[in-house]
Amino acid sequence: TNALCEANILCIGKPMAEVTPTPITIRSLELSDSDRARELFVAGMNSQRPNLPNETAKGDLDGYLAHCLADDMANPYEHYVTSESKSGFWLAISGDEIVGTVAVAPSADRLDVAEVFRVSVDGRFRRQGIAGLLMDTAESWSIQNDYTGIMLQTTEYLAAAHRLYESRGYELRKRLQFGQIKG
Repeated sequence: TNALCEANILCIGKPMAEVTPTPITIRSLELSDSDRARELFVAGMNSQRPNLPNETAKGDLDGYLAHCLADDMANPYEHYVTSESKSGFWLAISGDEIVGTVAVAPSADRLDVAEVFRVSVDGRFRRQGIAGLLMDTAESWSIQNDYTGIMLQTTEYLAAAHRLYESRGYELRKRLQFGQIKG
């Protein structure tokens, strides 16, 4: 037995077969979701702050966030959902709570290539396959909308994200400094 269980502390458990995870559904962003999507994006980016090696990188993160919040994340519904470009924004929903986001828009460099943006999962829900479900949605949608390829930009500080992308077949094509990453 566990030493903690012998010290008047109740150790309670149940077989994993009896654990029922809340199902995750993926749906398109609605106008009323914009504030929560923005909050989740900012929280996700800020959760990476401890991984940054120095004040310069933290300043780059602040600049990136400011750019995104003034650009597409100022009104993600207008930017991704009602825009005339082939773009979209999806949410992962657990119960009635938004727990993840992903967006797709044409790459600024090649309009025939989809670019994935705003992949974020609430910290309480990470490591449960939600980012994979969001990426499935983004990739399927990109194929259905006749994109010839798909790309994304990330930083070297997001090791878990790298593992996800590499497991999905993404390959490093170009290395940029953090401050060079486009919004």
